[in-house]
Amino acid sequence: GTVISICFIPVFSSLLAPFQCQEHPNRKFTLQDYHGVFCNFAEEHLQMCIIGSVACLLPIGFLALCTWVVLVEVPRRQSRSDLSFLSAWSFLFIRFRPGTQVFSVLFLVRNALVVLCQLLSSESAKVVLLNLMLYISLVLTAYKKPWRFMVCNWLDILLLTGLMVIVDMGAVTMRDRPQTAMIICICFLSCMMAAILAAVVFGAWKYVRQKYRKRFNFFITHEKSAAGCLARLLKMELVAAGKTVFIDSDDLVDVSCLCRYVSHDTQKLLILATPEILKRRFCLAEMATAQLCEVPSIVLTWPKFQ
Repeated sequence: GTVISICFIPVFSSLLAPFQCQEHPNRKFTLQDYHGVFCNFAEEHLQMCIIGSVACLLPIGFLALCTWVVLVEVPRRQSRSDLSFLSAWSFLFIRFRPGTQVFSVLFLVRNALVVLCQLLSSESAKVVLLNLMLYISLVLTAYKKPWRFMVCNWLDILLLTGLMVIVDMGAVTMRDRPQTAMIICICFLSCMMAAILAAVVFGAWKYVRQKYRKRFNFFITHEKSAAGCLARLLKMELVAAGKTVFIDSDDLVDVSCLCRYVSHDTQKLLILATPEILKRRFCLAEMATAQLCEVPSIVLTWPKFQ
């Protein structure tokens, strides 16, 4: 699934090659990639069109399947706590914040439209459609910020802006100074490549830092009504001893980041096991994350805890 998602545009584009024709000065059309084949839907071209049409069912079916999984099956399986299904299809939504999983489908639809706009015969129609998709993507990304890490949202916004500038510069006819447009496009391409490289370096540095130097020594998971005061007292004592402690009422900005704090930023999980803690879904999620990510846990058990 991950490989298909990454290669969706080149695979879909290659399958549509029999339908991409180019006009010549003699008013005849040939395929863009195969200049020896005329676009007449006969003989060799007809065979290529039939094979391409059947092969296009693969990316279209993949898009339909992903849409059904994200919109229908994921909410249903989450309510049943079907971890095996969610793990199998996590390549679709693990990159996005909780609640924004639909963006995985929106991005696939955008990629499909980018490929399909190549079939338009009018160059102006291609530019208009491509600009429209880029503008919509930019607005949705800036408004919703769907990526799990904020640096990815800013990188996506920067890349979309650069692509729009390049497309717009290519659409503008500058007969008196054609070199100016080329210089601007090269500058934006350079900035985009530099931004991608910076994001990769930043991600690698952050991964190494989180692996060998955790942000918090302790993460206190607790039920506020029964152990809120004790959690506060424990944090005060641990901080006084020079330890860094996470407690959600002080440090949490986004509730969707709780499990990421446990898996990436915590050395040890401190569980205040009160009788009702197993009825708190966030506490269960934190404990399950610690178990899956092999984060050591310390359990302080209350007398009536079972």
